[in-house]
Amino acid sequence: MDGLPSCALLCLTEAVASSSCSLLELDCICHNALLTTQLQTCGLQNCTVKDNLRSMRFLYDTCDYPVVVDNKVFPAIIIAGIVLASVAVTLRISGRLIGSRLGLDDAVILLSMATAIAISIIGLIYIRLGLGKDIWFVPFADITKIFHLYYFEEILYVASIALTKISMLLLLLRLFPDENFRRATYIVLAFTICWGLGIFLANSFSCQPISYFWHMWDGEHEGKCIEHAHLLWAHAIINILLDVVIIGLPLSTLIRLNLSWAKKIGICSMFAIGIVVTIVSILRFTSSLSFDMLDNPTKNFVSIGIWSLVEVYLAIISVSMPGVCAFFNYTSARCSSKKSSAAYGGGRSSSRRSPGASNAHGNGTIPTPREVTSGTFQSANREQGEFIRLQEIDSFRT
Repeated sequence: MDGLPSCALLCLTEAVASSSCSLLELDCICHNALLTTQLQTCGLQNCTVKDNLRSMRFLYDTCDYPVVVDNKVFPAIIIAGIVLASVAVTLRISGRLIGSRLGLDDAVILLSMATAIAISIIGLIYIRLGLGKDIWFVPFADITKIFHLYYFEEILYVASIALTKISMLLLLLRLFPDENFRRATYIVLAFTICWGLGIFLANSFSCQPISYFWHMWDGEHEGKCIEHAHLLWAHAIINILLDVVIIGLPLSTLIRLNLSWAKKIGICSMFAIGIVVTIVSILRFTSSLSFDMLDNPTKNFVSIGIWSLVEVYLAIISVSMPGVCAFFNYTSARCSSKKSSAAYGGGRSSSRRSPGASNAHGNGTIPTPREVTSGTFQSANREQGEFIRLQEIDSFRT
């Protein structure tokens, strides 16, 4: 029994005395479920946190219990998610640079992307420190580091989610000049900014002193914290409700467009892709209902961490989808117009063209943002570039 803390040895002696095993019968002790349960309960009541973890490590090593490390899916999600989100944002920005100009919504999504990159880096460090292992297999110093990183990851997570929603609302303001729609969008935007700032500050100052957040696990430091589960639930519930509101905002306006139902469904589906993000938010919320930061956290962080990563990446991708569609529409239109120009020039003499026969859109390029066709909105401010056209998202040719 060398290496077993004295408090745990006392618990073991008491538990064995009331069982059919003896201290020398390790196989009997290890496979007596009632005895090991009594031993763990006694350790929680009489040992320090660190001694209890030493006891659990001793029990697993001595009894040769199977050790399961859950660290395969987490890095795969990080790598796949950050690559896909980066591609989506790059195409969005490229499409905007080709078709019109960058706006505030683009700047905000770049900020959200920066927070997603930071979250991804933290996630990879998690794996190196021991995320996915039972906490009694992780060195004490690394446990503190994991909690420290988790503190920053939670702050970055709520910031990224709020920024993504703000970017979407700013995009809607660039798309729709209707005053009633814009008034409603501004109200939702103001609420989202206040909610994002509030939950950011609540997570940042959830513990007093702040350092108690990453030291509270060992039971050796003094401090107090807001119940972490309450913060998770409050954020999740408002987050889901905002998703529903933001998804619903443009749909009624889009349905009234002068388009075929097939195109209406296609465009509405593109805006409603955020429903997938909402489903992920709900799954993260259900995962958080049973989450306890102090109950084997290095193992339990994995589940809620995966849902958080998926939500962050999918949110960025879904908000970038209109810009991605714009990029492909612009590049496709330009390729088509070049082919048409080449075919026309090869089949007819340029001297036979009438003055009005030249491409109305200027040298075979796609229509400029100032040209408005059926199914779009017009505004007196369009020439100043305040609005972008819905054609920049999808082609409305009938």
